[in-house]
Amino acid sequence: MNLNPNYRYIGLDFETTGLDFSKDEPIQIGIVEIDHTGKIIKEFSSLLKPTKDLSELKTIVGFITGISIDDIANAPTPQDILPQIQGFFTDNTILIGHNIRFDLEFLHKFFPELSYANNIDTYPLAQGMIHYQSSYALEVLVPGENAHNALQDTKNALTLFQKIIEKIENLQTKYPIVSHFTSQEIFSLAAYLPAKGPTLNNDIKDIPRLNKIMGANTQSQANESTIDLGQLENQKRYYLGNTNLKTFLERVAPNKNIILAFSNLQKLNIAKSMLNAMGIKNLGFLKDDQMIDYQKFESFLNKTTFTNEEILFICKYYSHLEQGLGLLDLNTKSDYQIYHFLKNKKEKTRYPIVLATHQGLFSYIQETTNEYQDYDILFFDAERRYKSYNLFLSRPQDMYYTLNFIETLLYKQFLEQETNAKTTKSNNQKIAAFYTSFQIFIGQLFMESKQLFTGNNAERIQSNPISTDSTFYKTNLIWKQIIDALPTLEDEVDPSDFETIKKQFDHIETLFNTVITIEKKMMNDDMYFVYSEHTQYTSWSEFIEIFPSTIYFFSNSDKAATNLFPNEQPKINIKTNKIGLYDKIVGYITNNSQTPQDYKQQSFFIASTRKEESKQLFESLYKSNLHNHYTIVAENITGGAGKNIFKLKNSAPKIIIGGYAFLLAIYAECISLDEIIVFNIRGNNEQSILDDIQRYANS
Repeated sequence: MNLNPNYRYIGLDFETTGLDFSKDEPIQIGIVEIDHTGKIIKEFSSLLKPTKDLSELKTIVGFITGISIDDIANAPTPQDILPQIQGFFTDNTILIGHNIRFDLEFLHKFFPELSYANNIDTYPLAQGMIHYQSSYALEVLVPGENAHNALQDTKNALTLFQKIIEKIENLQTKYPIVSHFTSQEIFSLAAYLPAKGPTLNNDIKDIPRLNKIMGANTQSQANESTIDLGQLENQKRYYLGNTNLKTFLERVAPNKNIILAFSNLQKLNIAKSMLNAMGIKNLGFLKDDQMIDYQKFESFLNKTTFTNEEILFICKYYSHLEQGLGLLDLNTKSDYQIYHFLKNKKEKTRYPIVLATHQGLFSYIQETTNEYQDYDILFFDAERRYKSYNLFLSRPQDMYYTLNFIETLLYKQFLEQETNAKTTKSNNQKIAAFYTSFQIFIGQLFMESKQLFTGNNAERIQSNPISTDSTFYKTNLIWKQIIDALPTLEDEVDPSDFETIKKQFDHIETLFNTVITIEKKMMNDDMYFVYSEHTQYTSWSEFIEIFPSTIYFFSNSDKAATNLFPNEQPKINIKTNKIGLYDKIVGYITNNSQTPQDYKQQSFFIASTRKEESKQLFESLYKSNLHNHYTIVAENITGGAGKNIFKLKNSAPKIIIGGYAFLLAIYAECISLDEIIVFNIRGNNEQSILDDIQRYANS
């Protein structure tokens, strides 16, 4: 690494009592200075004593950081350490950190005297330059000991920063054209990278293409156990409870031109893992294949001005090229907006086996063009058919999703004008006006929705049709104006884009004319609302009419259906135990793990679908010191799914607390479990879930 030596590069990290900077406080600070080559020059670390009552320190804070009340009881205050850290902050200081906006909030609040020149956030840079990660948490990107220690996290963030800079430097060397973009002033790293771009006398042409690796034709060969779908009856239900999923997939995989539909994404991923393990790699999905229109990409690269996000996208492309990756890892809003412009909608690929969720299948059937309409459908988890279809019909309408899509169309039109893909100048004016109108509509809708929640603590309420409710008088006026303006977009956007937005508006119109559920949500301390229709669709004859091709239904629990394997016996894949009390769970795990050897062999999943009870259980396990012997992971408490699964892949033994979907996600990652303890399962479908646990457990 060779950075501009005219700046000072200072890593910064805080450990805090929580994530809300309006009320939480720092309890540890880490500062590390490196020179322009990445060598550590100086470092500082200190615990900090918060002003709040130390007894309020959350259990999760102690678990994650390892900092106890005793540790910080006699620690200095922020003002006490100010003289020791002032020397790091000068008019040429560049602060570096992972998600550094969080740390800067605490810096500004508790150290308002300190100033600096600029900051670099490694989080968005990592999203651009490090690909296909389960999570972009720092401990995933730079694994090691002492994560969530402020000093070590600072060093890890600087390690990540150096890795990113070196990747960009390598791209500049291998593909000199990259320097043309990274040296542009708008790019967040331009001032610190020494390499300057070449002078371009001609347009950029002949872009090296990503080598999209298509799965080999690894279709299974038929044998005596293969199920001939032609021998099964169209639209009939079959019982599969006597065989596990892997065995059944082995029997149907030799068939070609089939869609396998599962009730959720986690089950789809389990099936994908199992098919891959059988050597079947050429699997398709109902979403569009990623295809780049390279003529559009050339025009994009030959623009005269760029945004920081566009330059990072270009770096991402060449990084994929350098690593031999055939598909772009699209993981930011900007990525999807740029790709929407570059997408080649003409090229299509048909795969012999296609995987889908129930929701994806229902949505796909509604499409006007359907390249898989002649495929046979194998509808798994048939006992959930009505629930899946009702969920699809009553799918929540998130107005921000629609707003983002309109914004994507606006950006696409802007790029088309910049790249001369379209000659008219009026297009984006109409879309911009439509975008502004929809923003106003959302603001009015949310304002009037909020009135329904005034004076109560409800999270969701049932409402009369919005179209006839006087509470939403102004919303309806604005909505009528938007509906009247919608046809004016038809000639301004691609037909497929107009079809997408029209479907979303048709859905909103349906919601406004029926009794709906309004759910209150929070995002960045702001309240917003989602809207859904309540449906109860239970007619079998009408249900099967929605499918355009041959379909077979397979159930794990419907014993009234025809038994496809009557001579086989169900296999118990994993031990399950039902324990409903916190102390009994702690005692059970402790009693079953009396020696170090036992700890190495035991991995428990505790099924809990109620978050508050999961928190209490987590605290009980922590206070019993079981975290000294096990890696303890709790869904949405110790981190998101990606970060938690990363921890589980790299640790044993383990105790996992989470819901049914999280358990299936663990199965999909082939993480082994010794026992499942059922603590609580919401609703009346416990037996169905227990059947699924056995059926989808990895063989």
